Amino acid sequence: KTTDVPKEEQPKVRQRAEALLKQIRSGADFAELAKKNSQDPGSAAKGGDLGWIVRGQTVKAFEETAFSLKPNQISDVITTEYGFHILQVLEKEQAHVRSFEEVRGQLADELKADLVRDRVQSTADRVRSELVRDPQGAERIASTLGLQLVRVEKVSAEDPLPGIGSSPELQQAVSLLRRNEVTPVLQIDPSRYAVAVVTEVIPAHQADLAEARTKILEELVSQRLRQLVEQTANEVMAKAKEFQGDLKKAAQATGWEYKAPGPFARNTAVEGLGPSSYVEEAFRLPVGSLFGPVNVNERRFICKVVERIPADLSQLPKHRETLLERLKQERIQQQMEFLERTVREQLIKERKLKINQATINRLQASYSGSQG
Repeated sequence: KTTDVPKEEQPKVRQRAEALLKQIRSGADFAELAKKNSQDPGSAAKGGDLGWIVRGQTVKAFEETAFSLKPNQISDVITTEYGFHILQVLEKEQAHVRSFEEVRGQLADELKADLVRDRVQSTADRVRSELVRDPQGAERIASTLGLQLVRVEKVSAEDPLPGIGSSPELQQAVSLLRRNEVTPVLQIDPSRYAVAVVTEVIPAHQADLAEARTKILEELVSQRLRQLVEQTANEVMAKAKEFQGDLKKAAQATGWEYKAPGPFARNTAVEGLGPSSYVEEAFRLPVGSLFGPVNVNERRFICKVVERIPADLSQLPKHRETLLERLKQERIQQQMEFLERTVREQLIKERKLKINQATINRLQASYSGSQG
């Protein structure tokens, strides 16, 4: 992305894109590199997946390259007014009106995702409402609703939040609050929401020697522990491969805990691990594949795809019209979001629009607090 990069710096951005292309052509996973490096807010979290596109939907250079590639072919680095892009076409088909039979699997997944999303949002809204009424009752509220409670002490606006990791939007929202104020409900990844309450505010001050020493020691110990955990996780993966993918034997040989969770779907939770977004690879890799280490709140998991269960489509005919209308509305919404993003980026590039995110966050926090 170069819309906000000075012209003299753009060759360096292109060099980074060329380096990524070299990694991809050497066998690196396209989706993983996209998650870590893409600056497109609409597709980065999905591994760069834009979904199906049609002619006229994107800028000319992007469109011409996309429609000239064969399935699984990787493009060179292409340049548009928005930045540098690397494309991979996964599948092509002739434009046509898709039948209900063609979309029923997609509709089933989307219906399940909508139900889960609505339930999660409803629970998050309830948590926030109760925290506004009782800011000191976080532990009771989390216990009642069966939710994870993360308690953080003496954290600054720049520090990653233990149990959550780096979440600039949440960290910024917390930094704007006074004692006993509550953040809005914030989505920190595709399937996790967070609400934070500030129970104490410590004025900014110069850390004394004891505070600095304690913090440095904690950081050194934490860093060393992470290194040891990562090293051990890699040893477990190597042992699992040695045992032809038998994770139970690998766990016994290395002293790790072995768990076999039940079936799960996109946007649901994995027993003993957390949201299924942590193991997105499980939905792409073939049965029998090993992957990991997966990092979840400072814990490491080595995973294996043992089974893939088809969606139950028996109830879809009853909801055909409703689902088709929902799919139509979602497609319209996606097109509107794409148009809005394109116009916004163009205005920023032409220096006709400047977004002050800090002010937006402050106003949002203030508004949400007054609504409680």
